Amino acid sequence: HLSSLYNKGVALESLLRFDEALECYESVLQIDPDHVSALYNKSVIDARSGKHGKAIQSLEKVIAVEPKHVVALCDKGVLLLETHQPKEAIICFNEVLNINPMHLSSLYNKGVALESLLRFDEALECYESVLRTKPDHASALSHKKTLLDKLGSYDKGMSLLKMGRYEDAITCFNESISINLNHLSSLYNKGVALESLLRFDEALECYQTIICQDPEYDDVILQAGKILSHLERHDEAIRIYNIGLKLDPNDINILYYKSKSMLKIGNVREMQKLLSHIFFIDSRYVELLKEEPGITKYLNLVSTT
Repeated sequence: HLSSLYNKGVALESLLRFDEALECYESVLQIDPDHVSALYNKSVIDARSGKHGKAIQSLEKVIAVEPKHVVALCDKGVLLLETHQPKEAIICFNEVLNINPMHLSSLYNKGVALESLLRFDEALECYESVLRTKPDHASALSHKKTLLDKLGSYDKGMSLLKMGRYEDAITCFNESISINLNHLSSLYNKGVALESLLRFDEALECYQTIICQDPEYDDVILQAGKILSHLERHDEAIRIYNIGLKLDPNDINILYYKSKSMLKIGNVREMQKLLSHIFFIDSRYVELLKEEPGITKYLNLVSTT
């Protein structure tokens, strides 16, 4: 009876009568809840109907009965990937690859999952592993080409930036950022290009995004602070400089530019403390500040302390 019910389900499924086939599989599972083939076929129909949650549940039951059921593990990974759970999907694909290191579907889909997590080098390794075994794997070829093209955009952008072709450089950096929002080099150099075009607010947005992620990146603190100072937004400039000074209280360049913004605000007590600190670290910077209008009275206060 059980075998007949299952075989009827298979026959109905082959005729695309999926609802009736599902009824047969569910009848089988009422009798034998661990019937692997019925569970798997049920998962296929549920997935086809868009019931990913139910499909995953059935696959998990298959895996509980047969922990090394490669097809079920891979299918579960694909469904997790389709439901925007790439980290969980990778776990499934890794389980398959531990059993069969050359399982192409798992290798390829692991690459897709890694790509969605912005782990591009690892994704490329997966696509290349697939192509070593199957050089004409169309999807792996397509993903590899697209990924390499976009990753190459940063290098192209840097060349254009050096040539002074700022608009073209920005286009390349945008393409690089489109696949990796956290590509700080692209963000930073996009900011440099925008600044060169006097698009200060847009450049500032790039620098501030970087500061939120990594305030120690290159001289991004100085870049952002100098733009704010140029825009006469000195309070904001000082707040930016203070972020850098929390990381290194003796950063002489940040101290120097902070003092220029402080001068515009005219806080005598803070200015005096700041100039004393700069004088203690490197008195040459105090000499540079002598050229700033209105600095003399503050320098006189420092010289008398």
